[in-house]
Amino acid sequence: MKQLLKHKPNTRILATTPSNSAADIIASQLASTLGPDELFRLYAPSRHFDQVPDELQRYTLTKRLEGEDKSCFSVPPIPILKRFKVFVCTRISASILYSIGIPHGHFMHIFVDEAGQVTEPEVMIGIKMMADNATNIVLAGDPKQLGPIIRSNIARELGLEQSYLEHLRCRWMHTKLKRRQACEEFPVASRNSEVSQRVILRWKKLPSKKFSIIFHSISGNDDREASSPLCFNIDEVTQVHKHSLLRDDRQIRVAHSEIGVIAPYQAQCVKIRKMLSGMADEVKVGSERRVIIISTVRSSREFIEFDLKYTLGFVAKPRRFNVAVTRAQALLIVVGDPNVLSLDPLW
Repeated sequence: MKQLLKHKPNTRILATTPSNSAADIIASQLASTLGPDELFRLYAPSRHFDQVPDELQRYTLTKRLEGEDKSCFSVPPIPILKRFKVFVCTRISASILYSIGIPHGHFMHIFVDEAGQVTEPEVMIGIKMMADNATNIVLAGDPKQLGPIIRSNIARELGLEQSYLEHLRCRWMHTKLKRRQACEEFPVASRNSEVSQRVILRWKKLPSKKFSIIFHSISGNDDREASSPLCFNIDEVTQVHKHSLLRDDRQIRVAHSEIGVIAPYQAQCVKIRKMLSGMADEVKVGSERRVIIISTVRSSREFIEFDLKYTLGFVAKPRRFNVAVTRAQALLIVVGDPNVLSLDPLW
């Protein structure tokens, strides 16, 4: 988007995202070069003011509700609205622009963020309502990561489990991901920042100096609470806690706020949070951070069939595997049972 604005100053862009947090990130990045008269962050009227980052407040518009002592997010009149170069909003909120009268073709480019994660109808809210034959559509996303979540069997049978990005990729055209080949062979490698990578690769405890991964082999036990079908593995919880003490290693100096933990079961996440409470509160369970620790949990082959039936776990789930191993920015630590994980060719 910044390249377009630099080379074509008169371009008009609509950027849609799957969530408000994603839209806020994009708007914050664009705000570094665009003023309030060029960038508009469109929020639904129901959005609460305290959910909006302070730096984006000046890129919004609010109005007082008639007969009430409160305000809500709004949009300016169409003549003023048309002057903005970039609009950023969620996919659902893109319908607001159509409903107030912005014509087809007003936007020269429509950017769809995380296009591999949403259903085709969601993507089409912005495209079908705003685009004409001259509009350029840019789909940004990874079809090999988590796709749309479809709970309806009928919708799944009709193909809605396939994202619009995947639909195009498989049926209509061939695309090249602009990523280094290392990303496909070993996803974490391409995500490393240069500084973090150099520091980590000099770490004495790293098994191989060629890439920043540690696999901690452990054969624990699958346990579960009496009332829950979801499993946890206390042995892995304990090991995750030990690895979270990386900040005590003077060689790499990793703060707790730079560590994230990923586990495939809610019960395991709860146990890990409880173990870290009071000692490593800044370690985030479920995140993208400099260091990622993955707890794969499963140590019993007998439960793999259960996981496959209910789409749980990391085994035989290529997209979940890809998401998990690409969250680390510099160092990936996997805690798991190799006898179970090796059932999956990817692992």
